[in-house]
Amino acid sequence: MLFTPVLWLSPLNSVDFAMQNQPQFPKKGSFRKRKLRINTMSIGSTIKRLRREKDITQEQLAEYLGITSRAVSQWECDRTAPDISQLPVLVRIFNVSADELLEIDLTKKEDEIMELHDKIYDLSRVGLHKEAFEFARSAYKKYPDSYHLMYAYASHLCYIVYDPSYSVKEKEAFVTESIKLLENIVSGCKEDHLRQHAMSQLCWMYRDRGQMEKAEEIINKFPMLCNSREFLRTELYGGNKGIEVTRTLLFVLIEHLSNRMIRNCQNDSGELFYSPEEMCKLYQKQIEFLTLMFENEDFGFFYDDVLEAHKNIADYYAQLKNTEKTIFHLEATTEAIVRYMNDFYKKKYTHTSLLFKGYEDSGEAIWYSSNENDAAKLLVHIKKDQFDFIRETTQFKTIINRLDTLAGKWSV
Repeated sequence: MLFTPVLWLSPLNSVDFAMQNQPQFPKKGSFRKRKLRINTMSIGSTIKRLRREKDITQEQLAEYLGITSRAVSQWECDRTAPDISQLPVLVRIFNVSADELLEIDLTKKEDEIMELHDKIYDLSRVGLHKEAFEFARSAYKKYPDSYHLMYAYASHLCYIVYDPSYSVKEKEAFVTESIKLLENIVSGCKEDHLRQHAMSQLCWMYRDRGQMEKAEEIINKFPMLCNSREFLRTELYGGNKGIEVTRTLLFVLIEHLSNRMIRNCQNDSGELFYSPEEMCKLYQKQIEFLTLMFENEDFGFFYDDVLEAHKNIADYYAQLKNTEKTIFHLEATTEAIVRYMNDFYKKKYTHTSLLFKGYEDSGEAIWYSSNENDAAKLLVHIKKDQFDFIRETTQFKTIINRLDTLAGKWSV
């Protein structure tokens, strides 16, 4: 979840960029179904009903369409049906959608769109990004008028460019299509939340194409932090609701503070602003900050930050061949993985530390860069030569055994 700026010309060289551009779309089940009447009648009966609701005679309708009143009567008796070329005119006359005119069950359609959206969300969340991309593409082709599926597909187009199985030409086409779809959402979608998701994604896309003016133009459309909904709610509410929204705001602020401690650490020439030793100290500060907020080590959502920080510190001390500190931080990384997978993954989690006592969060809020779970990824990582100097120690073998019991795939 740590992101650093990189050039669009070489996106495959940066895992950080891929993580920043991972698909981000509203939570599963988060958009409302429209309350629409289910129309089970034939198109002829539908035309008859809509004509009467508009107080239009068969003769008048026939005149509007340039046909005979007998043809209209034939439709309404279900003996014949309108020609497809007449449907746009009928839609305008009756001021309805083509779906309603053609008797499409819109409630069923919205239910299916929600199911498709949730399936994309589930695949992507556990790191099955190529599968999610293919599924999002087919879902969008089925319902191209759904802004939710349009956004799901567009966001996966942004991410799939890191899959080496696609050619450079294909990836360029993916990016172009994604930008077009996101711009369509910004200009046409009426849902503020979804439109803002699209604006955020566009910001990164413009930046990495060197279009900083366009990116800045989008950023300037967002409110200042102090005018965000999270801040405003803390001023609006008191009592139990006030406590709830204040802790939600603090949770969000902790997330961003934790990430930004070790983010944007490269200068204009691409060199690290901090020395390796200073980076190690920054990771240690990140752990201390999170431990200050969660003194009972009930990190929940932040287990990922804790284990990544410990892993990076272990890497630093492994380079120095410091046995004690390398093992200590590898053990801490392993412990964070064990706690995360046993206590938090796929579960609701209730915090016990003072600031957040009773506050619930969920493992479903975490997204994964690959389908290999954290235990499996750490097992691969510690096979590197830099850890050979501790490989035969009892502590290292214990770490291997603990990870082996949990290594596998993330599952929906």
